[in-house]
Amino acid sequence: MRISKTFSSEKYLYNYTCKHLEKIYTFIPMNTYALWLELLPRVFIDDNVYLFSQIRNFVWESPHKATKQYIDFCVRKKDIVRCDLYLDRFGWRNLAGHIILEFYFSSGETLALSVEARLPNGEKYLFWKGLLLQYPIVAIWGTSEDILWLRKVRKDILVHYTLRIQKRDLQLFFENVLKTTDRVNVEVVRYNLLLNNCTSLLWKVVSKTFGIKFWYWQIFLPGYLDRLLYQLKLISRKSYLYPEMI
Repeated sequence: MRISKTFSSEKYLYNYTCKHLEKIYTFIPMNTYALWLELLPRVFIDDNVYLFSQIRNFVWESPHKATKQYIDFCVRKKDIVRCDLYLDRFGWRNLAGHIILEFYFSSGETLALSVEARLPNGEKYLFWKGLLLQYPIVAIWGTSEDILWLRKVRKDILVHYTLRIQKRDLQLFFENVLKTTDRVNVEVVRYNLLLNNCTSLLWKVVSKTFGIKFWYWQIFLPGYLDRLLYQLKLISRKSYLYPEMI
């Protein structure tokens, strides 16, 4: 369902801001040779077949300790049947938030996606580094047992919605997500706390796929993202807490 036309001026302003912000901070070196926690997944598209390599399937014992393992995964375009969104609110008055997407396939299998700032192994997230583009942004494709279980280990409370997307648009959305996430994993794309984070990166895909304008204040206060999605009729009011946490 096409909701509205994308405003080209807004896209230009956003791209212009990000481009010049990156230039401003290029004099501050970013560590691209750190010891990373995980390998990055790759996605290869062959017509209507998607091949995932190095899908994360960690077994988490604690928030900082896991048995590392990876799998490959293959799925056809027509097999995608549903997409769910998990919203993890945090910070002052729950204004901040992190989103996770979970895709369901006709085989009963699922894949989860978490877009994050990539931290060197053992390093904690630092606000000033996130603001000054000191982290690369990465897209972690993993099993639901990995991505969602980690949130339970951290004792996060996730709000769970099913996106209301027709199958044809869902297939296009899924493919656009694949292309965007593979690009950021291949290139060194800098994470920015305000302009290039998990929410804004995925919202650009939403904007492109459904013709929705980019500039909404909820994109910069993602704890309120579900209110925006409801206004745009992409979710219903019905929501669930992540079941294992009840």
